Amino acid sequence: MTAALVRDAGAFPEAPAGGDTDTSVALSRETLEQLARLVKAQALANPPAPVILVDARVLSSRILRAYLLQAAAQGLLGVTWSSSILDEARARAAANDPAPDLATLGSWVEPTHAEFARVATIPAVSNQVRAAIAAALANGAGTICTLDVWRYPAFVMTAFRLNVATPDEVLTTLVGTNMPKMLAAHRQVVRQFSPQSDAHALAAVHRTGSHRLANVFTQLLHLGVEAQKPWRYVGGAPAVPGTGPAA
Repeated sequence: MTAALVRDAGAFPEAPAGGDTDTSVALSRETLEQLARLVKAQALANPPAPVILVDARVLSSRILRAYLLQAAAQGLLGVTWSSSILDEARARAAANDPAPDLATLGSWVEPTHAEFARVATIPAVSNQVRAAIAAALANGAGTICTLDVWRYPAFVMTAFRLNVATPDEVLTTLVGTNMPKMLAAHRQVVRQFSPQSDAHALAAVHRTGSHRLANVFTQLLHLGVEAQKPWRYVGGAPAVPGTGPAA
């Protein structure tokens, strides 16, 4: 990587032997600035995965949580929440769901007084929505992933430069743009449930109302599409900033 950086940078200026000390320091600083520009260019060429904040209903769903966390394990997105969302998810979780272990599955930054102050006067929304927006701002999330999209008015989300999307939208978009990795994520999800079958996992997805996701996976599996074969999703607009249907 260092060799590539140097090669791309061209010839760096060299300090003359026995040259003035101040000149050598200035030249060294110029070299560092060139390196910094190259590193920044590489970062732009390989942007970080988008971050989504999941609300308590999504987090308390064992099957949706499994797909989102496996997508995160594949490097396709970052998943975060807050302690208040975690507490509500635990209260919602079914008795056979190891929800108390959720705290070990991710990390998050708690909203500060500054974030809460920004959302305190948002009109026409509940305190739960205000808390979710504050948590999204604190964690650098661009999208709030929820089954209750209707609770997040468009004018509010626009004001805070946030998107809102269902798990169905987020995950189906990821299948379209990163099909091999999402097939790998699906395989890992299937292993977490009993019986370990595609049909069992996708039936659970259907029960959450995420019908597009279940149908897309069903079609892919029926066609025998595997990770190494090309496939293109031509569905609707992307739900997550930084992703979109394949060109």
